[in-house]
Amino acid sequence: MSRYFYRVSSEVPPPGGDDSWPVFVPTTAILVTVVSKEGRPNIIPLTGWGVLCRFPFQIGIAICQGDYTKNYFRRKSYEMLLETGEFVVNIPHVGLRDAITVCGEHSAHDPKVDKFKLAGLTPGSSVVVKPPIIEECPVNLECIVRHRIPLGSHDVFVGEVVASHMYGRPVKTDVIEEENVWVLQPEDGGPKMKLYWKTLMDFSPAE
Repeated sequence: MSRYFYRVSSEVPPPGGDDSWPVFVPTTAILVTVVSKEGRPNIIPLTGWGVLCRFPFQIGIAICQGDYTKNYFRRKSYEMLLETGEFVVNIPHVGLRDAITVCGEHSAHDPKVDKFKLAGLTPGSSVVVKPPIIEECPVNLECIVRHRIPLGSHDVFVGEVVASHMYGRPVKTDVIEEENVWVLQPEDGGPKMKLYWKTLMDFSPAE
């Protein structure tokens, strides 16, 4: 297998320039819910996130803080996080792929935009924080921001998980090896669902 070398630039591309990733990076999308100080909720799909610490349990999310290109601009969710310092990580299943796309296609900078309504998602009550959970997501993690780390185009918000919700349990014996995803079995006996995440890349032949 051949390897190719690319020199990665940290410079912001000129208007109309290529702002795509310099290399393929496998990521998993989540839906993060935030709320403004006036109580307006919003949803932002993110792929820049991860578990950073176990004790205390902390999760980091990266959000664009400035205007750089047409794809990288200051997010309304960033401003809401600065105002309230709370967010919820909602982990979707594969059936929510279209909802993730819809949430990414609309901007909360438009005060008329209601992403819950547009994506057909249901806001639910959180236990500790103000932002709502997404009822359709089988896993929800309520977080309070403990740190904000400026990196460049993005700031990382490190949130301590203060409450978690699951309406089922991951069944490790039902891992689908071909797709490398976990299956979640709701406690009420409802249908099993594939969790929308993968643990390892698959380099098997495409043909």
